[in-house]
Amino acid sequence: MPLLWQHIHTLPIGKAVKVIEHSKDRLKLVSVLLDINELTHDAAILIESEVLRFSHGFRALEFSERDKAGGMGFAVKSFEIME
Repeated sequence: MPLLWQHIHTLPIGKAVKVIEHSKDRLKLVSVLLDINELTHDAAILIESEVLRFSHGFRALEFSERDKAGGMGFAVKSFEIME
């Protein structure tokens, strides 16, 4: 899967290379930044400086809105990884 800058499909900066954990509650991947452009270099510096974290884009297939006791947002029950 590609790793995209800000989930923009025309700005690839790396790729996912290995699934570490895949359970009903968590998907944990190893990703690498590829030395392909200046943006990748800048992203690497921001990540190493702990100023920036990255996430993989997904499409929720099944979800429900959380109530106030469960926190804001949505509880995603199933998903498709897009990047």
